Amino acid sequence: MPGLILYFLDRAFRFWQTAGNWTRVHAGDFRVEDGVVSLCLTWADKPGALPIMPGQTIYLRVPRLAPFQSHPFSVADVLRDDSAPGVTCVTLHFPVAGNWSRGFERLTQSERPILVQAEGPYETALGSSTLTRVVVMVGGGTGATPLLGLLRHWHRLGSSTRCTLPDHSGLFASRPHKCYLVWSARSLG
Repeated sequence: MPGLILYFLDRAFRFWQTAGNWTRVHAGDFRVEDGVVSLCLTWADKPGALPIMPGQTIYLRVPRLAPFQSHPFSVADVLRDDSAPGVTCVTLHFPVAGNWSRGFERLTQSERPILVQAEGPYETALGSSTLTRVVVMVGGGTGATPLLGLLRHWHRLGSSTRCTLPDHSGLFASRPHKCYLVWSARSLG
């Protein structure tokens, strides 16, 4: 019984936490290419919330697909819009592999916007980096997308010959001196 009470308290807290995190995905916000959906979500930064960064996890809920089901996705890239402070484009990539992603792909073929609720961001192991000069990242298939986003993030920071401790977002405030990416994939085409 206590477990059931904790479950419903958790669900109530998550409902309250995500109540305003609804966005509409329009035809220009996604593309489907070679069995991979690339999705750009409009993200409004909330005061006091963890800033969203590549490598973090967000949960998406699409009521037209499954009203009570959320699916986790790694953030592939984050682009801040200088013309609209506090608004960000969060990019996700995921393969069309299961029932949910196939259903999402079918929704993209419709002219109607797709209503999406996002929960998060949540830190991952990428955010627990320590002081280091060399970083080795290993990823496979579409699981490498957050690593590529992190590489783009470091590239945007500019050149630096030293590393610093993680900043408030949990990622390096400056890029490492050297970075190696090992990416494994079944096929390239």
